[in-house]
This record gives sequence, C-alpha cells and structure tokens, in this order.
Amino acid sequence: MYDKDTTPAVQLIGYMRPFSRARDPEKGLLFYREKKAEGYLDTGGVGYDGIELFYQELRGKNG
Repeated sequence: MYDKDTTPAVQLIGYMRPFSRARDPEKGLLFYREKKAEGYLDTGGVGYDGIELFYQELRGKNG
C-alpha cells in the first residue's frame, strides 16, 4: 500500500515504459507515435508521464 504522503510524487515524477509499449497505436502516447524508431530501442525505457516525459528530449544516445 502507498503512503499518502508519497502518492503525489509519482504523478509529478512520472514513470517509464519500454519504447514498444509507449508507441503502441492504440494505447501509446502521440509523442512517441510521431517519433521515428531511429535512436530508440524497442526494449529501451522511455519517460511516459510527468517529469520523465518532459525531459525525454534530453536523453542520451544509444551507443
């Protein structure tokens, strides 16, 4: 069970999902559906909500 004091932090910070789920045509985000797959691995984690999504543009490159 979540502590009442920490629950809002999840909404602010957000969470991550694999890129393959984030770009799903039915349940994914438009942000990722419009992205070309180059530079993203299907198994790589991407920000899906909150600050994680906001700073996704600052991510590094695969290498």
